[in-house]
Amino acid sequence: MDNPSDQLKNMNRTWKESLGALGDWFIRFQAVGVDAIATIVGVVMAFRKTTEASMLMEERMDNLSALTGLTGRSLEWLG
Repeated sequence: MDNPSDQLKNMNRTWKESLGALGDWFIRFQAVGVDAIATIVGVVMAFRKTTEASMLMEERMDNLSALTGLTGRSLEWLG
């Protein structure tokens, strides 16, 4: 029979290995989660910036049309 001290050492080593593997898995999962969130935020911010640029261009084209009286293709050529 094993010595109780050896049994405790084996159990302690097993627990450390199990918890270490669980901790490594959690760190990897957390990194993937943070990367996914950052990607989503980046896409949303790019979409918003594109929308703002489009709205600004439309506003400027409206102002240009009001100032010059041009419409249609003539206005598009200037814009």
